[in-house]
Amino acid sequence: MAPAPDGQTDPIATAAPHARARVLLVDDRARDLMTLQAVLEPLGHELVPVRSGEAALRELLRGEFTVVILDVEMPGMDGFETARYVKSIERTRHLPIIFLTAHGDDPAYAFRGYEAGAVDYLTKPITPAILRSKVGVFVQLAETTAALERARLEQHHTTQLEELAEASVAIARTRSLAQAIELTEEWARKIVGAQHSHMTLFGSSPEPGRARKAHATGAELALPLTSPDGREMGTIQLSGKPGGFTLGDGAILRQLAQMAAAAVDGVRRYEHERGIADTLQRSLLPERLPDIAGVAVGARYRAGGPGVDVGGDWYDVIPLSGGRAGLVLGDVMGKGLPAAIVMGQLRTAARAYALDGHGPAGVTDRLDAMVRALDGNHMATMIYMAVDPASLEVRFTRAGHPPPVLVRPDGSVSVLEGGGSVPLGVSDEPDHAEETVQLEPGATLLLYSDGLIERRDESIDTGLEKLRAAVANGPAAPDALCQHLLDTMGEERSDDVALLALKATGVADRLQLAIAPDPAAVRGVREQVRAWLAERGAGEEELAEITSALSEAVTNATEHPSDTKRHTVEVRTQLLDDQVEITVRDFGGWRAPRGGGDRGRGLPLMEALMDSVVVDPGDEGTEVILKRRLSGGEANL
Repeated sequence: MAPAPDGQTDPIATAAPHARARVLLVDDRARDLMTLQAVLEPLGHELVPVRSGEAALRELLRGEFTVVILDVEMPGMDGFETARYVKSIERTRHLPIIFLTAHGDDPAYAFRGYEAGAVDYLTKPITPAILRSKVGVFVQLAETTAALERARLEQHHTTQLEELAEASVAIARTRSLAQAIELTEEWARKIVGAQHSHMTLFGSSPEPGRARKAHATGAELALPLTSPDGREMGTIQLSGKPGGFTLGDGAILRQLAQMAAAAVDGVRRYEHERGIADTLQRSLLPERLPDIAGVAVGARYRAGGPGVDVGGDWYDVIPLSGGRAGLVLGDVMGKGLPAAIVMGQLRTAARAYALDGHGPAGVTDRLDAMVRALDGNHMATMIYMAVDPASLEVRFTRAGHPPPVLVRPDGSVSVLEGGGSVPLGVSDEPDHAEETVQLEPGATLLLYSDGLIERRDESIDTGLEKLRAAVANGPAAPDALCQHLLDTMGEERSDDVALLALKATGVADRLQLAIAPDPAAVRGVREQVRAWLAERGAGEEELAEITSALSEAVTNATEHPSDTKRHTVEVRTQLLDDQVEITVRDFGGWRAPRGGGDRGRGLPLMEALMDSVVVDPGDEGTEVILKRRLSGGEANL
C-alpha cells in the first residue's frame, strides 16, 4: 500500500464515529474551566481544558476535536483571534466554536464572534442545561456527518473495487503492449478520478533500483510496476485529482499496477513466442513457387489480425516426375509455436511422400498415421492434389478440409465437394478416397484454409457463397486472384489464411523455369523438360540423351557460387523448326573440374549427347546452350 503524504490520514478511518467525542475547553480562569468540566461531565465526552488561545491551537494541531468552547476575553490571544486562526487551518476550518462572554448585552461582541467563525454564543453565567444541550447537538451532528461520510467513502471504495475488477478483465485480455498501456492509463484515471496518467515501461533488463518506490504527495501519485517474479518493469504516475490523492487511492492503484505488470509480462512472453512461431512458419513456406510447365500457380499467406496467435496454415507446390505437380494446403489445429512445429513436420513429410511416388490417397494415409503417432492430441485438415499438366487430369483428397473451387474457362464457378474425409489424426481407420477432375485449358483451381470463409456470426455455407462471388469477380491470373481474395474477404479475420491457385495454361512451345541452386532440384527440372519434349514428339532415346545432357548442365550451374541477390538457375527451352534449344544460365563463376570420380567429365558428355554445346562464361554468370535436332521434327507434334 502506498504511504500517505505527511499528515495524511485514511479518509474512511477519519470518518468513523468516535466512541467518545472530544471537547476542547478554553478559558484563562481556572474556576471557569472547572465549572465547564462539571457541567459537561455528565455527557460522558472527553474534556480537554486549556487556559490560553496559544495552548488551544497546540491541542488542535495534536488531535481531532468535535466542538470548542472558547472564552472571548483572555490575555494575549483573545477568543476572536484564536477563532480566526482555527478557521484558517484546513483541518479545523469546519470545527464548531461556541463563544462564552460576560458582555451578553453588547451586540458588537456577538457580531465580532460570528464574524470570527463562531456558530453559537452564550453569556456568562451559563445555564448548565442549555450548554449541555448545545454541545450535545453539535456532537450528534458531527457523528451523523461522520457516518454519512463513511458511508459515502465506503460506497466509493466499493465502486473502485468494481472498476478494478472490470479493469483486470480488460487488461488481462490485451495482446499488445500499446493496448496494455492505454487500458492501464485509462482505468487508473477512472478509478481514482485523476485527470492525467502516464505509464512508462523499462527495457527487458532495467538496471536495479530504477523504479522508485510508491509515493504520494497529494498532488501526484506514483507506483512501480513489478513483474510476478520481482523484476522492475516500469512506473505509472497520476496527477490532477481535485482534493489530492488519498491512502485509499494508493492501495487500489497498487493492485491495478500489479495486474498491469502481470499483463505486460504476459504480452512480452506472448510476443516473443509469436515471433518465434511466425519466423518458423514463414521459413517453412516456399520462398518462391516452382515453375511447372503447363500450369501457372500463385499463393498467399496472411497471419491473423493483431492479438491473434500464429496458426498452423501452410501450403506447398511439389514438382513431380513426368512434369506433374503436387499441390498441398493444410491447417494444423491449435496456435502458436506447437502448431507451427507440427506444421513443419507435415510439410516435410508431405513433400517426401509425394516425391516417393505416392498418389493423393497414399500421401494422405501416411500423413494421417504420422499425426496419430505424434506426442499430444494433434489434428489437422489438408487437401492434396496431383496435377498432370499434359492431360489436365487432377486427382485429390480432402481430410476435413474446405472444398476446392473450380473456375471454368467460361467464368462459371463451382465447389468440388468430392474427395472428403475426416481430419488427420482423428480416426484409426480413415477412408481417404480420391476424386478425379478433368480440367479444361484455361480453368483455375483454388485451394484455401478455413480462415478465409469462417466468421463467428456466419455459417460455412454463407462463407462459401461469398467466396464463389469473390472468385467470379476476381482476376484470371492465379497470383492476382489470391491477392484479390485477401483484399475482399480478409476483413475482420480472426485466423490465419493460406491460398493456393492453379491455372491450366497448356504446355507451350517455349518453357522457362527458375530453380534454387540446389542439386535436389535437378530431378524436377529434368522431369518437366522431359514432359515438354515428349509433347514436342521426341522419342525415348532422344528423351534420355537430351535430359542427361540437361542434368549435367543444371548440376554444374547449381554448383557455381551464386550472386547473393539472385539465388536462381534459369532453364529455357524452345523448338525452332525441328531443333530443340535449351539454355541453362547461372549467376556465378565456372568451376574448374574437380579431381576424382566422374565429375569434370560433364562437358565431354554433353557434347557427345547433343549436336551443339556452347559454354559462355561471363562476369555476371555462365550460360550453357544445348542444341539437338529431333528425328521426327514437328511432324510428330
